Amino acid sequence: KEIGYAADTRVTISSIQILSRIGQDASPAVPILIELVQHPDWLVRAEAIEALGEIGEAATDVVSMLVKLLQDPNGSVRGNATLALGQIHAVSAISNLKHLLTDESPYVRTNAVQALGKFKEEIDSIIPNLIVKLEDQDSEVRYHAASVLGDTGAQSAIHDLIKLLKDHDGRVRIGAVEALGKLGAKDAVVNLKKALLALRPDCGWLSEETVDDHQRLEREAVWIVDSIDGTREFVEGLPEYVVAVALVEAGAPTLAVIFNPALDQLYAAIKDGGTFLNGQRVFCSELHTLD
Repeated sequence: KEIGYAADTRVTISSIQILSRIGQDASPAVPILIELVQHPDWLVRAEAIEALGEIGEAATDVVSMLVKLLQDPNGSVRGNATLALGQIHAVSAISNLKHLLTDESPYVRTNAVQALGKFKEEIDSIIPNLIVKLEDQDSEVRYHAASVLGDTGAQSAIHDLIKLLKDHDGRVRIGAVEALGKLGAKDAVVNLKKALLALRPDCGWLSEETVDDHQRLEREAVWIVDSIDGTREFVEGLPEYVVAVALVEAGAPTLAVIFNPALDQLYAAIKDGGTFLNGQRVFCSELHTLD
């Protein structure tokens, strides 16, 4: 009643917001919300659209109306209609939502990413579109694309998420790390341990990320691993963090490998065998002073 008869726009908006919080139990308000989608005030339209999404009304006429609103000149209205279509799982609108991934408004593109992430059964055909958004010019879009890819188990996105670790925005980098963790990349150290110990079963193991096994003290050789050396640099976006691996035999290092993923640099050194950068031999400078 407040929505239908309030002359004060603020009362109308407040009433809509309350209905939105109520969710599915507010379904009797759907007809009036549909009417308010045509309201002259864009904020009322946007709030009404959001409420329809929260209530979860997926009737054909609602879906059709929301699809039309994807053409609204106001970015907030388009964005809310986009998100609502995802919330009510409007499969017929997937192609429309994909198109909005290139909308001029970052808000709309972000909501399109989130909306498409709602379609779990159709996600395989959507993942390629979401991977592209990891390179969006807006950091919020990149962050949510990473988040959705992690939530949907997009294994095919792991390589692109690793590249996102170089992003200049700290929140985006953290989002990439969280997504990689959800995709099982957090087991990288465990997998590395299995691979290295398969090469040298006689070796012990020492790493911050795995439980210490004191049997290593009884071994002649030990693998030592630091999965991220330079945590502060990583958080600050400086390309000076590495994965470090070393083999120590009889108390002396005989093999060392350092990988900088931000710069794609792989250093390797072998005792009495030289030092290499990305497979090419490198040498120390012959200079003895800085003068």
